[in-house]
Amino acid sequence: MAGIGCVMNARDGIVVATDTFLETPGAANGDIRQLDNHTACYVVTPGAIATLDAYVAATQPLPAGAGAIMVSLVQYATAHPPAAGTAPFEITIVGLSAVGPAVRTVASVAWTGRAVTQIPYPGNLFIGHHSIPRYLADRICKFNVSLDVVIGQAVFCVTESSRTLPNFLRPHVAVATISRDAGLRWVDEPRLQILLDQAVAQARRLSVELIGLF
Repeated sequence: MAGIGCVMNARDGIVVATDTFLETPGAANGDIRQLDNHTACYVVTPGAIATLDAYVAATQPLPAGAGAIMVSLVQYATAHPPAAGTAPFEITIVGLSAVGPAVRTVASVAWTGRAVTQIPYPGNLFIGHHSIPRYLADRICKFNVSLDVVIGQAVFCVTESSRTLPNFLRPHVAVATISRDAGLRWVDEPRLQILLDQAVAQARRLSVELIGLF
């Protein structure tokens, strides 16, 4: 399951990106799954799949909104803990409220091997990233930049980090965006490539500026 991924905030939404074996984003067995129109689930570790599938099957319809889904998932996992010997895992819930105040939810339900805990992430979340692309993305991506900029930086982080790993066999990148107006949308390959090219150019400019400081 998920090897390298991130959840990054934009001024007008949230971006979720991960490397994947799958050529088609949004597939039911992918690392990023849609739970409702404004909520995604990012499966961070393989052991989470059984708990996630059991929760979705037992909880229909799902509660409305990412915050309510998070609470419900914690309650379910606490009442139905994974089988003995299940390795620690995380399931990250990402969402943006559709009505009322713009409430962002980025938090994980984690199984420690003994108990279920909830871990909030108030900022960007990086998983498995090399420090250099992560640093550049943190410098460029703040809460006041657009979804397109953040998409490019997210793909840049995933692709550049994967190149640092020998024999890495997850050649595709899946990206979903969540915004108030459009809800959850998958980003297609042509748009990903355009935004990645822009992110690479921006990272190069920043690298040159940083080198000039030394």
